[in-house]
Amino acid sequence: MDESVSIASVQTTFRKCIIIEALQNKAHLFHVQMSFILYNIARGVYMKIFASDFDNTLHFVDENNIGYFKEDDMKAIQKYRENGNLFGLCTGRPLYGFEGDMDDGPVLDFVVASTGGIVTKTNHNTFETIHETVMSVEQVEAIQNLCEGRGILYIHANGKVYTLFHRRAGYDSQTVLPSVSALEGKHITAISIWTASLEMAETLTNEINARFLNALEAFQNVNWLDVVHMGVSKGNGAKSAKEMMHADILGGIGDSFNDIPLLEAADVAFTFHRCDDRVKEKADYVVDSVAEALEIFKKL
Repeated sequence: MDESVSIASVQTTFRKCIIIEALQNKAHLFHVQMSFILYNIARGVYMKIFASDFDNTLHFVDENNIGYFKEDDMKAIQKYRENGNLFGLCTGRPLYGFEGDMDDGPVLDFVVASTGGIVTKTNHNTFETIHETVMSVEQVEAIQNLCEGRGILYIHANGKVYTLFHRRAGYDSQTVLPSVSALEGKHITAISIWTASLEMAETLTNEINARFLNALEAFQNVNWLDVVHMGVSKGNGAKSAKEMMHADILGGIGDSFNDIPLLEAADVAFTFHRCDDRVKEKADYVVDSVAEALEIFKKL
């Protein structure tokens, strides 16, 4: 090898090869993985980051409406992090919208909240905001008028949940507002909308995406939908976290339609056997649990 060739130039060449190969065809996953490995051998570091959806992916609710985490998942996450890797959430919930649901949860390195509207890294159970994209009060009012009588709005602002005229049972920290104008001055990162059926959620998702083209975007999540600023998604949020944490390879797992951008953005994507075929077709691996996904991901 020519001694005049620097290590930096070799590293740059490896990175260019990785990018070109990944863009050509994600189906050639093995070759992409090998390129990552070769590149990181050259620089002596190989950092993995894994972004997990929260509800019905990592956190579940039993028949008595009691939330729980699977023991195998918690052990797998702990072992994965002990090996020097990063784990975090990529959720449609607001930053402070867990209402005690994380009390027995895993230690997190980052949180992508509000469907990508806010990206944070964690430090001793506190959040440091890295990136935030906000919506206007006028946009919230327009969504409220469109959904009136068909859905209930839960507005993510300043990391908390605000609602109009109604508070969900068991979610006492939600602030009930007398009008949309009371949101003035707050950082609005997303709107979650509850509907009575899958069909209504799909209808409102389509209507919002048609009416607010190039301004807002809606993502269906079972009988809910999440509305964010155009260009915001779980996928873009996860990629921001990857860049922020200086990681080399991104793994992602989710179970619903609003997780598709995350699966598309991930270098290695996972979903579950129980999921809709439209979600499964976006995944590289179909698994039964987060623990199984991490077992595969750690070998890549």
